[in-house]
Amino acid sequence: MNNTVKAIYVPADPKKPALLKNLHKDTIVQECYLLIGCRIIEPICTQYFTVLVDEEGLLKEDPITNIRASVLLDIAEVNVRAVGDVLVVGYDEGFEDVSPVSWAVLSKMEIVSVEEFLEGGES
Repeated sequence: MNNTVKAIYVPADPKKPALLKNLHKDTIVQECYLLIGCRIIEPICTQYFTVLVDEEGLLKEDPITNIRASVLLDIAEVNVRAVGDVLVVGYDEGFEDVSPVSWAVLSKMEIVSVEEFLEGGES
């Protein structure tokens, strides 16, 4: 049984690269809080993937729009402005690996490459 979930960390700063992360299932919520930099996670579910965002992100003094995540959500026909750093995981009620279809979409956007996915990502 696999104890990790493959996720894509997409920083709000477009100059910073998106990274494939292996999140540990037993500490996934805490890892999400640390990576996103928030206290409450809001899942934005699409038919292909789930984007985990800061629930309170829009309430911050100077919210930074995450252009890449917002475009990704727009492609999935979800009209939501993503702000701050986000994580992209698979579509499910729980946390699942990002699907190959999602990876294909993301690699076309040049957020991550298929090669990086096949190499396994960072822990």
